[in-house]
Amino acid sequence: MSAPARWRTRLAALAELGRMRLLYSFREPGVVFTSLFLPVLLTVILGFAFGRPPPELQVAVIPGPGSEELRAVLDQLEAIRAREMGLEAAQEKLSHGQLALVVVPGRPVEALFDARTADGRAARLWLDRVISDQAGLSRAEISERPLPVSRTRYVDFLVPGMLAYSLMASGLWQFSHVFAKMRADKLLKRLEATPMGRVNFLLSFALMRQLMALAEITLILLAARLVFGVESQGSVLQLLPFALLGATTFVLMSFIVGSRAVNHEQLNGWLFLLVSSMAFTSGVFFPLESFPEFVRQGLSWFPLPALTTGMRRIFLDGSGLGSVWREALILIGWGGLCLGLGHRLFRWK
Repeated sequence: MSAPARWRTRLAALAELGRMRLLYSFREPGVVFTSLFLPVLLTVILGFAFGRPPPELQVAVIPGPGSEELRAVLDQLEAIRAREMGLEAAQEKLSHGQLALVVVPGRPVEALFDARTADGRAARLWLDRVISDQAGLSRAEISERPLPVSRTRYVDFLVPGMLAYSLMASGLWQFSHVFAKMRADKLLKRLEATPMGRVNFLLSFALMRQLMALAEITLILLAARLVFGVESQGSVLQLLPFALLGATTFVLMSFIVGSRAVNHEQLNGWLFLLVSSMAFTSGVFFPLESFPEFVRQGLSWFPLPALTTGMRRIFLDGSGLGSVWREALILIGWGGLCLGLGHRLFRWK
């Protein structure tokens, strides 16, 4: 065979092998979705979250002599939204990062803010450069007061979100692959032949997950305290039951994912879709307030946003379990739904 003929044969074989791989890939919808459509979906999600104009800086003016004039000056600025508020309530909102600056009118005008946050520094500059000129005050007549309670660092916001994310991701990834491996090894088929109850089988995984979740929560909280000095403002004894409820919900969700996947490629595609989409739409890395109101209302009914919101309420605000009853009901509802569907749809073969 001549050299040109050999090259034509090799190229034809390469083209057929490439065609075979392409057709094989399109047999796995999960793989196709992950490769082609998931990046588009994440782009749309992040576009909703960050594509809007920057929000106005929230400033509170404490009622007192000259407060109306001071608030009127602040309201003239496009970058600032000012409102009157009591000092105690304003300090609490400031410590939670819901306000950028608290202004106490008088001589001198007192500015209460957290200098470690970008919003706090920006609001302080507005007060220096604009309010001073328009109100006829000199820089020397604006004094700063230290922030009494500081929970405005990003790491304070991140830790409870990462607790929720860890419980979700490890529950879905670990147990879905366990079910897929047990099916591949024919272990599920042998277990089905025993007198074992299906619900008991599923609940045994939920029980094991709770024990592992305790170790996860302990390690994350310990690392956050030792490395960043982050401490829970609420009782850990109130945080744990709510966190374990969330861990149980996601391991029950893994029953459905792990039982319906035909192979590991499809399973990985579904898991990547679930974990990635929930991570960016649940307030883990940035507040849900970044989304439009109608999107935020819809997301609040999903399990990970409910777990994240409840964890922050207990961890940062020091609230009790009674304040997260709505989030707990959402998690219980999703857990019950996943348990019922898992019992009905679980593939043993």
